[in-house]
Amino acid sequence: MTLLRSDNEQLFTFIALQDGDRPKWYRDKQTARYLQQQGHCLDAPYQTALQLLNRLQTDPHHPEACYWVRVLYCYLQECVWQVSQRLADHRHGYGYSREDYFQTGCSLLWQAPLTVLQGFDPTKGHLLSFVSRRLYDRVYEVYYGARQSDWGLLRRASTRRLRQALTLSGYPDRHRCLIVFLVVCWQQLTTGSVAPDSQTLAQISRTYTQSQPQSPPLGERDIEGYLQQAIQALRHYHTKRRIVCLYYCEQVSQGEIARQLGLPGQHTVSRLLERTRSSLAKDLLTLWLRAREYLIRDCLQATWQELTDILPPSLDRRLGHVRAAELPSIDPDSREAIAAQQQLRQIKTNLNDPESKAALKSLITHPPSEDIRWQAAELLHDHTDPDPTAGSWKVRKVDLGIALDGTTLALTMAVLPRDATSAHLFVRVTPFSADAFLPAGLSLEIVTETGDRFARLTSRAEDQAVQYKFWGDIGEAFGIILEYGGTKITESFVV
Repeated sequence: MTLLRSDNEQLFTFIALQDGDRPKWYRDKQTARYLQQQGHCLDAPYQTALQLLNRLQTDPHHPEACYWVRVLYCYLQECVWQVSQRLADHRHGYGYSREDYFQTGCSLLWQAPLTVLQGFDPTKGHLLSFVSRRLYDRVYEVYYGARQSDWGLLRRASTRRLRQALTLSGYPDRHRCLIVFLVVCWQQLTTGSVAPDSQTLAQISRTYTQSQPQSPPLGERDIEGYLQQAIQALRHYHTKRRIVCLYYCEQVSQGEIARQLGLPGQHTVSRLLERTRSSLAKDLLTLWLRAREYLIRDCLQATWQELTDILPPSLDRRLGHVRAAELPSIDPDSREAIAAQQQLRQIKTNLNDPESKAALKSLITHPPSEDIRWQAAELLHDHTDPDPTAGSWKVRKVDLGIALDGTTLALTMAVLPRDATSAHLFVRVTPFSADAFLPAGLSLEIVTETGDRFARLTSRAEDQAVQYKFWGDIGEAFGIILEYGGTKITESFVV
């Protein structure tokens, strides 16, 4: 759908979306009056927009800056609409509409126009073309994560993520260490996301020779080859996670996944999914947030149950002796955090009040700390009218057998939405009875997909819980290991 307007209206008209109606151009009378009073030329909208952009960049706190922002916002509305149409065409089947993309683009442009327009040079291109590219990438990132070139992907890769990718690609330890060293050198020597030039490769070669004098020297072509191997491993790693997310969480068919990701055919997707299924029986946490179809719900209830359904009401899951290391402390100087704690105490006394529900949702989405976020989420989950903002809370019984004399533990796993590509995660182990304590020496370990230890917590005498808060990318795999007295239980998950 194309929305047209005359040149002399481009600086003071904007698109408004009305439910059930076609989008229309609306006139901003206040902005039109300002332009007329200041004598700006309405018949030359591009030149006027450039002039006001220059003023805004020079003096963003000028009393008239709010009008300059409104003029630019109106002028660029057509560009935002075209971007939303392109995204809707390119990313169909993901559950987002053209209107969703449009509103997000408008929000980005209105709230931070100088950020969107940063780097624009009128001598090198047209403003509309620049904004179109910039907004497409920004809106795409909100919903699907950053669009990255090969070298952009390598630039943003952490050492831990790179090691995981290389391990999953089958590289031996010495080969992994060499590639990681070269990538870190490249990241430190350059600032952009472009292929290294001959000078950079030579500098990496000298650095390697100085640090590894006993090893054979590396030529520029060798180094570039190793960097390409790192990119290929990262691409494979991200593709695998994306396939898992699309198939299990978005319910996209294997053929459509192959088409969207540019893979050779459906057989490629099928083989990767089969390897994922056969390697570990993993619980897909993102499904817990989207489990609306009865088949998914039944599958989850076979092993995991709702927190409020399985734990006895007499067990207050939010109280007890919890190690300080697992419970992030509140900065005593943070007035916002102190006020939030007081607010939570008041909410507990009147949990089912409608105002309490709204306050909890606010604390979850805009918390002063992660501890506050999870306290609010658990309280909201206990509300008589639960809200999706509370995320999903599941628990299962764990029996370590003779090691605990038959004492049953409760393993709680919770997941909260974080953004389009990741989720907040929370794991906790408690006794199944209200008056019991965890045995001293019970360990809770979180490991990565490659088996590397991410965190390890150990209970002490009279601890009632061990717990850990973290986050993960959608499609990322990890494991939880409970161990006591030589008995070990492993649970595997995919975010």
